[in-house]
Amino acid sequence: DTIPRSRHTSGVPYRTGDLAYGRTAILRDLHRIPIVSLADFQRWILPPLPPTTTTAAILSALRAEGVLSTENRWDTFKNIPSTDSRREEVVFEGLRTVFEAIITNVKNTTKDHPTVYLVNNPTVALQSAGNNSSRPD
Repeated sequence: DTIPRSRHTSGVPYRTGDLAYGRTAILRDLHRIPIVSLADFQRWILPPLPPTTTTAAILSALRAEGVLSTENRWDTFKNIPSTDSRREEVVFEGLRTVFEAIITNVKNTTKDHPTVYLVNNPTVALQSAGNNSSRPD
């Protein structure tokens, strides 16, 4: 049996637009979040890279292009993102450049053609072209 739990995001305070309350309400609705080590995440959760992928070659190319610094930091982040006071979409806009550089280098080194794109719209709700006509159980 599923234990009934109240949803903090269903209450009136959440709908008023109070961002401070909204952030904590979402976290309270998440309940417990499992914590896994990076090694376990890479081993069990991430999909494996294609065998033709050479991460060392991609990293070298990213460093040569100036996308990745010699200190292994993305060049697009002049400030540490967690301490940057600008809006989220402005701070992380540079990730699009990083993402495109990675995809380009994967195409160049593996001859694969990834079909993934990064879209940074933190204030826009996601939309799906799929059909969800079934009712949840």
